[in-house]
Amino acid sequence: MQTFNISFLIDNAPLCDSAMLMESDTSSVLVLPRAQLDEVVSNDTVTALPQRGVYVLYGQQHVYVG
Repeated sequence: MQTFNISFLIDNAPLCDSAMLMESDTSSVLVLPRAQLDEVVSNDTVTALPQRGVYVLYGQQHVYVG
């Protein structure tokens, strides 16, 4: 079982709208509401992440994995 450390990337954002970075020894998961994209893109923690990965875009009726 992996243990993840969770960092909230935007101060004072409601939990349901927060950008979160979950990291373990072997992987990272970035949870990012679209409304927070501009603010998080310049975050030093996020820019240090590997430039490749899997992303999931989802809405009420559609899911896209790239």
